Amino acid sequence: MTAPTHSAQLGPGLGTDAMRGDLSQGITYLCGPCTGYPQHNHPAFHSMARALRSHGLVVFNPAENGLPANAAWSTHMRVDLRMLMGCDRVATLPGIEASKGAQLELHIARELGMPVHQADKLLAWLQRNGGDSHQATTFHTTKQ
Repeated sequence: MTAPTHSAQLGPGLGTDAMRGDLSQGITYLCGPCTGYPQHNHPAFHSMARALRSHGLVVFNPAENGLPANAAWSTHMRVDLRMLMGCDRVATLPGIEASKGAQLELHIARELGMPVHQADKLLAWLQRNGGDSHQATTFHTTKQ
C-alpha cells in the first residue's frame, strides 16, 4: 500500500488514494440519503448534480434514475447499484452516515477501489481551480 497524499481532508471514512486521470474522464456517482427527507432529498441531489455538471463532470444522479420517488427502497437500490457499477468515482452529499442505502453504496465503491469524495469539497476544488475538470489530477483525497 502506498502512502496517501493529503491535499484535501475529506473527513472520517471518506477518500481513497490520489485520483488517477482527470475528472472529465468517466462518470461520477452522486451518493446521498433519501429516506426520511422531504421530497426524498431530490432538491439536494439535483442542485449538486447541476453544479458538478456545470464544471464538465458527467454525473449519475440517483434522483434521475427514472423510477417514481415512491417506488420501493429495494427497487431504487437495485437500479442505483447497477448504475454505480458503471461509474468511476463517488461524490457524497451530507447525511450519508445515517443512510442505509448510502452506506451500502459506499461499501461497494470502496471495495471496488473507487475514489470517494465529499461533493461539496470536490465542487469547491473545481471552483477554486477555474472549474476545469481536465486539471483535476491534483485533487487528492486521504486513505482511511
